[in-house]
Amino acid sequence: MTNEPEPQPITEEELGELFTFTQDPTAIAEGEGIITVWALAWFPKDEWAKAIVEWPELLDTMPADHDEYSKQVEANLKAAAAKEPGSPDVAPLSVDALLAEYGEEGGDARFRGTMGANVARNGGAIAWPPERNDPCWCGSGRKYKSCCNPVPAAQ
Repeated sequence: MTNEPEPQPITEEELGELFTFTQDPTAIAEGEGIITVWALAWFPKDEWAKAIVEWPELLDTMPADHDEYSKQVEANLKAAAAKEPGSPDVAPLSVDALLAEYGEEGGDARFRGTMGANVARNGGAIAWPPERNDPCWCGSGRKYKSCCNPVPAAQ
């Protein structure tokens, strides 16, 4: 038995907080019209360990174990993709970058979302979902089909 919190279902309000929807200025400048980019901010394994030390309140809604955290992110990605057109990107975050930009408040969802949007806009996001036989987006080194793909969507 662990002390990990139970993953919580994603609500419409949380969907708006977790994902950042933004216009791609490059596409507009190239005459492609307005393209909406949406991304979920996510901490890679080494950054997750630093993030939960810096902002322990993250553990109120997410598990401490990075694999379980990534699986909860996958569930949220699937739930969001079912509600919105297109597929979101996964925007890896850096604790140092959040601290440099926003100070102690960098762990707040709105600042993580803003940083995630910047990562996506600047081409640093990971396309989601990967193909079944491609490496999983979470960095585990396993194929997507045997890592995060089996995770059901959050309710």
